[in-house]
Amino acid sequence: PAKGHTEVIDKAVAATCTTAGKTAGSHCSVCNTVIKAQTTVAATGHSYTYKATKNPTTSATGTLTGTCSKCNGTTTVTLPKLNTTDYTKTVTKAATCTATGTDTYKWNTTTYGTFSFTATTNALGHSYQHEYDIDCDICNAIREVEAPIVFVGNSISHNVSGLAFRF
Repeated sequence: PAKGHTEVIDKAVAATCTTAGKTAGSHCSVCNTVIKAQTTVAATGHSYTYKATKNPTTSATGTLTGTCSKCNGTTTVTLPKLNTTDYTKTVTKAATCTATGTDTYKWNTTTYGTFSFTATTNALGHSYQHEYDIDCDICNAIREVEAPIVFVGNSISHNVSGLAFRF
């Protein structure tokens, strides 16, 4: 007479971030007939949270590091150099003739999130439209001009780049 199957449980295998899993099933230990088939469960995929591990500058790229909340695996993403094409730039503090300024660059993505970085801008330096101007075109600061003083008779003549002053 025929004997019934001797059922053995095939344990479920949990899916991981990168590897597919299987549901529980069973088979006969004598003839290996599948009693309940195991089905494949898709890999879950990573769930990264990103943080800047190297801030970009106007002259160098930066790095985002993503850490998976499920398996602690990591990945890196290169951040572009700070520029106005990839980032939204806001002048946080305007540079002056004598003081540096600060710009904020915001990088907003649906994949990695939103990140803000700051960059220091150089002081502008004074600007004079003509070499004989004595006041800065930007801040009106008065510059000191040294020029030879020539005595002509009883008067003093002062010549600065072609301009003559008599005192």
